[in-house]
Amino acid sequence: MAADRDQDVLNDPERVQRLNGLLQGVVASVPNARFVDMAPLTCAADGSGIRFRNGRELRDDGVHWTQTGAEEVWVYLLDRMVADSVAAPSPAPTMTP
Repeated sequence: MAADRDQDVLNDPERVQRLNGLLQGVVASVPNARFVDMAPLTCAADGSGIRFRNGRELRDDGVHWTQTGAEEVWVYLLDRMVADSVAAPSPAPTMTP
């Protein structure tokens, strides 16, 4: 199926690593900016993209966040911001089922 082949290209670990390297270079030149590696949220141990996390669908088309995927991303980013002392801890958002 073409969509599966597209995902193989979009989620190719070498391609993602190269893009992340380019993004890290740009972010390094911006004061007070930080690069957040999304791999722990969106990738399996082998670097391949995952569709579900914690039983929740992240991306139904492999690219765009679903509502539940966006919530997972938001919590992930907030955790990173708190860890970097960029934001104060706040109550966890209510997640949709």
